[in-house]
Amino acid sequence: MVRWIGWLLVGVLSWGFSGQAQAVMGLPEVAAAAAWKDPHALVAGTLVVVGSGPHRWGLRWVPAGRFQMGSPADEPNRDKDEVPHEVVFRRGFFMAETECTQAQWQAILTNNPSRGKAPDQPVNQVSWHDANDFCRRLTQTHRAQGLIPEGWEWSLPTEAQWEYACRAGTSGPFAGDLAEMAWIESNSEGKAHAVKTRKPNAWGLHDLHGNAWEWCRDWYGAYPTNSVQDPTGPSAGTFRTYRGGSRIYGARRARSAIRGAMTPELKGDYLGFRAVLLPPR
Repeated sequence: MVRWIGWLLVGVLSWGFSGQAQAVMGLPEVAAAAAWKDPHALVAGTLVVVGSGPHRWGLRWVPAGRFQMGSPADEPNRDKDEVPHEVVFRRGFFMAETECTQAQWQAILTNNPSRGKAPDQPVNQVSWHDANDFCRRLTQTHRAQGLIPEGWEWSLPTEAQWEYACRAGTSGPFAGDLAEMAWIESNSEGKAHAVKTRKPNAWGLHDLHGNAWEWCRDWYGAYPTNSVQDPTGPSAGTFRTYRGGSRIYGARRARSAIRGAMTPELKGDYLGFRAVLLPPR
């Protein structure tokens, strides 16, 4: 079954893309070899590129820090499960600039399960299990190719990592001007769009609002009310979480704090994922 936290998921076809890539100004770029040596010295949003061609992954550094997760009681259109609480990250991580594209998927797994084939659009029709397995295989491939050091690991982000990166220091419903940042119901014409065709957030991350929902690592469960460090969600559950809104939903469902969940076997035309690269513990 599909469970929505506060609304109903409906599936329709997706195809097409439009727009031009938006450049990220004012954020530094560092060579991967230098970044691996001392990643925690990097500033927020630093770009590191791993691989080339279809194997290219643009990564943005998300530093250690703290933020208020969830939404305040007075945020319009909030859901009850967005309980505000402090989250502390004791180590930073890299997050992919965009949702995993169909080209990136096919560079690791030759099949393309997406409905609406386009190499620069988000891969879709992938279950949580599919996305998790992709991250495992991406880790193996990049280690074998010498692109990432031993101990570094690709993964789905936790809900907390996702929201922290999405907010990029902001505290409102969105990480900026939603009309400029997101493909949602009001501007997408119901079609999938190429990644990086809307403006990024302050840390250089694109499409965290809209275009395609993104699987997260956690089981769905109630938030704590106290401050927590490096949360990973419940140890077991029925539903896996996903975040960010999509091109067929409006602004309410693209908010930074909005939560969705469904059984990990299910797939959808509007559901993809974004990977994070985690340093050794």
